[in-house]
Amino acid sequence: MTRYATNSWQARRALAFREPYTTGGAMRAVEGTTSTGRLNDHWTSTYRADMPRIVYTVMSYSTPIAWVLDDNSVVKVDQKFSITTSGHQGMLYALDATGENRADLDERADTERQRNRDRAATRREERHPAVLLGHPVLPREGRSLNAALSQDIVNSLMASVEEQVAQERQRVVAERARAERSQSTYPPPKPLNVAPIRMEYSETFSHEKGWAAPKDWGGDSPARANER
Repeated sequence: MTRYATNSWQARRALAFREPYTTGGAMRAVEGTTSTGRLNDHWTSTYRADMPRIVYTVMSYSTPIAWVLDDNSVVKVDQKFSITTSGHQGMLYALDATGENRADLDERADTERQRNRDRAATRREERHPAVLLGHPVLPREGRSLNAALSQDIVNSLMASVEEQVAQERQRVVAERARAERSQSTYPPPKPLNVAPIRMEYSETFSHEKGWAAPKDWGGDSPARANER
């Protein structure tokens, strides 16, 4: 099913020509009938009574807000709903379009469709790599964007890519060289093999504590000498 913007001229044209469609919102139109949704008792009974003759139904959410009978007569629901549905009901005038009014809606819808296409093409061009690299906007008349790319632009794109690759390669080489120079200039510290520190005390204190061996002072310690 074709999708249109809710308030677009294309949606109005679809209503005028009784074409089924849907939208990004809650309004849509289908051939034949549907459920009664949130219609009150009066409009529920009216819709059910018209069901054998209904050929086209316009809905807001799941509720019919208008329908067309097999003799092309239009029935519009005047029951009040939400603000959104009231906006949808404001579009129903297109169901009454005939002759010149239909032609006017058709022309407006074509103009809107072309404008949307041009806008989408412009957005694609603005995101194209050639444009991002500073090249002028490419022609679009009768040709695709790829066909409009000249050989000069293709060569320029390739040169730009190669230049970026070369710059990245130079950056990597420079980083490696810098790392190697840093290691050679500032070698890592070597572990120091330091002998354990020997604590020296006075001879008298060592003798009193009995730490000094006889060979250190040439005889027994004073404590041992006293024992004798």
